[in-house]
Amino acid sequence: MAEIWRKDDGKWSRIGPIGFMNEAELHNRIIEAPELLPLSGQPLLAAAFREVGLGGGSADVLAFSTKGRPVIIEVKLLKNPEAKRGVVAQTLAYAAGLHRVTVKDLEEGILGEYLNGGSLADTIEQAHPAAPFDREEFYDNLSRHLDQGSFRLVIVLDDAPDQLVPIMGYLETITDRIVIDLVKVSAYEVNGSQILVPQRIDTDRKPEQEDARRPSQRRRRSPQGSARFRKWLGEIDDAEQAAVLQQVVDWADGLVEEGFAKLQSTLRRHGRMGLTVHALNHESLAVLDTEPESGDPRLWLRGPTIAEYAPDSLPDVQRTAGRALDKDEHASAITDELLDALADAYREAGAGIKVLSDGSAHFRGTITRAANAEQAALLTKLADWGDTLATDGLCNLFSYEGATQTTLLPRLKSERRAGLCFAVHNRAGMVRLWLNDTVIRRHVSKMLPALQDAAGREIGRSKGYCEPTPELLDALADAYREAAGR
Repeated sequence: MAEIWRKDDGKWSRIGPIGFMNEAELHNRIIEAPELLPLSGQPLLAAAFREVGLGGGSADVLAFSTKGRPVIIEVKLLKNPEAKRGVVAQTLAYAAGLHRVTVKDLEEGILGEYLNGGSLADTIEQAHPAAPFDREEFYDNLSRHLDQGSFRLVIVLDDAPDQLVPIMGYLETITDRIVIDLVKVSAYEVNGSQILVPQRIDTDRKPEQEDARRPSQRRRRSPQGSARFRKWLGEIDDAEQAAVLQQVVDWADGLVEEGFAKLQSTLRRHGRMGLTVHALNHESLAVLDTEPESGDPRLWLRGPTIAEYAPDSLPDVQRTAGRALDKDEHASAITDELLDALADAYREAGAGIKVLSDGSAHFRGTITRAANAEQAALLTKLADWGDTLATDGLCNLFSYEGATQTTLLPRLKSERRAGLCFAVHNRAGMVRLWLNDTVIRRHVSKMLPALQDAAGREIGRSKGYCEPTPELLDALADAYREAAGR
């Protein structure tokens, strides 16, 4: 808990919070200066509207970041019974009311009385004339956030009840489309002036009575967001290394604010922090870490994952990394060009997420856009091949429909999210097969020579996609049998 101390007559004494007379007083402070809220990713809130009609009720505050993400803010005082649990349902109802609203309906309908015929972009530019602002980018992002329901939900209280903290943490854990902030604002009076002390509450913490164990007994957790990583950054003595790490965490938080990533800070065995940058589908294309001995910052790039979910961006990522990304992870030096290419990969991976479904049905649905009868026959053969593996109990079969391609994923039952290969049919009509070399090396030995002969290359030195020939599919089926112990 934050405290303010004052020195009088040579003695220090603590100044207690004066609290707020009512919720309206706290509302007013947020409307006056929404930027005072310490939100994850440090977005710039540039427009805030009070008592906005949404979801059959009135949201206390509806704000917008300069990047186009809607921010729903609900304000409660601890003495309000709804501050414990009801505020969560309230906030989600407002989010549901905003989901899939068009930009036109938002400006002319929901916010019409506030904008008085003007635009949301005009309001933002007037609020922060000195801040960089791209109107086209703002409206593109706003439209996408409204369509996907990828909002920021903020609950502001004068104190955070223990019952609310785990609920908020749970919501943040299970959802990828929304960002959640729980903020406590304390008010003090110093020399006749009101002082506000806002604090973002770590929703990963347990109530005090449940966490009264010794530090050695506590389970290590990987908190959502970059806050823990940023705190560790302040402890680094090497200014050059810290500057590079700071650049990457700022880049990652920018992706979070755009709505294309979620972050996870993790304590590594060598005592340093890592930052995993998850795409919206839970997959991570890159992990920020440091070399254990030198401490040099590195990005570990996950080549097969990038190839699977961001194929159009893969060439630029490989070019800027200076190597082919043929294994699960490659450590690469951090450059501006690499970060730019990776940002495009995350946007590609997240922009067209539609569905991850069981079986081959979604993949079969792409047969209708086959370029010719030969290609249609190949797509059918791949789908039949995957269904046979699944029927024989050799894999869990999924279809993933994305922005630029549809992927058939025959994942090993012993692996959470990996298979020996995956097949894709992209919007340009190309049908290709990717071998997961690292997974193959981990699970296949007896059938490895035959698989390499059919692929026409050595496993472990991937050259990217392979042609899905009958010989390769037969060899892969045998490899799946070996991996399953058949």
